[in-house]
Amino acid sequence: MANDITGNPWKIDSTGNLLSQRFKFDGGIWTGTAAAQVLTLTDLSGRVVFTTIYPTDLQPVQIPKMGWVNGLICTVIGGGTALIYVGNK
Repeated sequence: MANDITGNPWKIDSTGNLLSQRFKFDGGIWTGTAAAQVLTLTDLSGRVVFTTIYPTDLQPVQIPKMGWVNGLICTVIGGGTALIYVGNK
């Protein structure tokens, strides 16, 4: 499967540049496939917006609301799918 940013939520399962403009990051959820996997999201400047390690209890990880973010890049996703919610202006 490839990243899908056509709907809301976005479905992210691979690394890459997701959006090159400012948007409202309204949180999300990441369901990995194994303990110790890493998810890292950065903005266009390379600043970390969110990073986490998938827990040993294999429960989905909540991604908090971040407000306005200058673009989004998935730099690391160890497995599974992250759902990213995009807010209204």
